[in-house]
Amino acid sequence: MKRTTKTFLWICIFILLLCGCQKKRTTITFYGGTDIPLWILSADYAFEQRDYETALFYYQKIEEYYDTYNTGIDIEKAILFNSMGQCYYSFPDTDTATLYFEKSSGFCEKIGDDELNYNNYWHLADLYNDKDPENSMRALEYGRKAQESAERFYGKKSTKVGEAYSCQGEVYMRRMEFDKASECFEKAREIVEKAEGKNSNNIADIYFLLGKLSNKKEEYEEALTYFQEAEKIFEANENYFKLGQVYLNMAGVYSKKEEYEEAISACDKCIELYGEKQIDNTDLGVCRYGKALAAIQLNQNDMAEEEFVKAHKVFESRSERSRYAREAMDMIKEQMEIYYEEDYEGDKSSGFETWYEQLITNQEG
Repeated sequence: MKRTTKTFLWICIFILLLCGCQKKRTTITFYGGTDIPLWILSADYAFEQRDYETALFYYQKIEEYYDTYNTGIDIEKAILFNSMGQCYYSFPDTDTATLYFEKSSGFCEKIGDDELNYNNYWHLADLYNDKDPENSMRALEYGRKAQESAERFYGKKSTKVGEAYSCQGEVYMRRMEFDKASECFEKAREIVEKAEGKNSNNIADIYFLLGKLSNKKEEYEEALTYFQEAEKIFEANENYFKLGQVYLNMAGVYSKKEEYEEAISACDKCIELYGEKQIDNTDLGVCRYGKALAAIQLNQNDMAEEEFVKAHKVFESRSERSRYAREAMDMIKEQMEIYYEEDYEGDKSSGFETWYEQLITNQEG
C-alpha cells in the first residue's frame, strides 16, 4: 500500500534502481548494528513482486527487532502489521492474517489513519465473512467501517466506497440475505461506473459477484450472463488471475445444470490459462478437482483419475503454508474413497490404484 511518509535517501535510490518497491516508510531509530534498512528494502520489494514468503521472512525479522529494542513508531508498526496481514492473507492463513490486520487497525485508529485502515477493515470484513456464520455480524461491522474510512479519506463517490459496498454485499450473500446483497452490489456498480467507466477491473469484479449471487439463488442463466460480462472485461484488461476464477465459477454453474461437457470445457479454459501465464495457486487445484467430478458424471474415469491426482498434487505443494490446501487434501481423500468403492474399474496399468493406496497409507500413517 502506497504511503507518503519520509524515508532514507539511499533506500529511495535503491528502490528506483530496482524499479519495484512502492512502499514508503517513516524514519526509525536503529539499535544493535542490524540491517534494518536492507530488511525493509528486501521485504517491500518482495511484497511488490508478490513473493509473499520472502516478504514475510523479512517482515518477521523487523517485527522481532521492534519487540527486542522496544522501538518503531505507531505508523511504522501499522504499516508493518498490515503488510504481514496481507502476506498471511495470500497463503491463506486466515487466523494469523486476522490477528495482524487487527493489530494494524488498532494503531491506525490511534493515529487516525483512514487510508491504511480502509485496507485493514476491508480485509477483516472478508476474513470474518469466511469464518463460521456467527462471525457474520463482525464482518458487517468491519464492512461498514471500511465504507466510513473510505468516505472520509477518498470521498463518497470514490471507487473505494464502491468496494466497501461490495464487501458488505458478500457478507449478506453468505448470510443468505439476497435482497440486501443485491442492493449493496448495485450501489457498488453505480459508484464504480461513475468513477471508472464500464470496462474497469472493478466493474468486472462486481459482475463476478452478481454472478455468484445469481448462482446461489439458483438463477443459472442469469449467473452465466454476469460471468460472461466479467469474462469479457477481465480478458480485455489481461487480468488473467480473475479470468481463471470466472471460468472456475462458470464450470460450477454448468455442473449444477448437469451440463458436464460445458463444465469440463470451462475447467480446461482455466487450466490452460493458468498454465500459459504460470499461475500456480489453490484455484488451479479446485479447477482440476471440479473437472474430475464432472468427468465421473460422464463415465470418463481415466480423465477423472488423472485430474484427481493433479488436484491433490497442487494442494500438496501448498499444504505447508495454506490451511485451505490441507483441508482440500482431506476433501480429495474422502472423494477418493467414494470413487474407489463405487466407480473405479480396476485398471492397474494406469497407476492410479498404486497412487491411491500410497495416499491412503501415508495419510493414515
